[in-house]
Amino acid sequence: GDGGDGDVAGAGGAGAAEGIWGAGVSPNGARIIEAALVLHPTASRPLVDSLVALPVPDLVSLATNPWGSRSVLEPLLSGPDDLVWAKQRIFSLFKGKWCALAVDRFGTWAVQKAFAAVDAKRKALMADELVRGERALAGAPSGRHVLRATRLDHFKHQRDSWVASFAKETRKAQAMGDLLRAVEGKKERRKERKREKREREREEAEAARVAGVAGGAGGG
Repeated sequence: GDGGDGDVAGAGGAGAAEGIWGAGVSPNGARIIEAALVLHPTASRPLVDSLVALPVPDLVSLATNPWGSRSVLEPLLSGPDDLVWAKQRIFSLFKGKWCALAVDRFGTWAVQKAFAAVDAKRKALMADELVRGERALAGAPSGRHVLRATRLDHFKHQRDSWVASFAKETRKAQAMGDLLRAVEGKKERRKERKREKREREREEAEAARVAGVAGGAGGG
């Protein structure tokens, strides 16, 4: 209703203006962060820790900035399962901001990535918030993208069915992820065996060469 639309206006404008990032996100800096986020989780952990420790106004500023959204928040939210804790942290920090972000032309992408990144229970928490600002979302192209991605109409009329459908999709995605990780694990083990075999062959060849040299010297 009217209260929901008011929340949209307040959370969007004021939050983005207060953040220290504002419009000053460096494209090159954002690209460096994006590249760092694909490193091994152990290597990227300090960076991720610093991102999830940002004040909410700064996170809102990132989400509503083209480079901040595309190269920082979206890669983090769509990152590997090792980052699930960070995704959940970002999700919790954006509580009360979903509608404001959804109607922003850049923030909408962070909303959709965040929605896809969490389980059905958290999806429902976001949907509850989006319902309150539905009129504002329907009036903005970016908001309509979120309405479709979250299937909000289904949520409003058949909540249990909506939750069950997303829970099923999550299980399928997890099963596929497990399968892909198993396949990758087999490939890595196969590569490791090949490397070990080549190393043994080199060592055996070197041992044979040394033995041959020693034998020749002794015979001489």
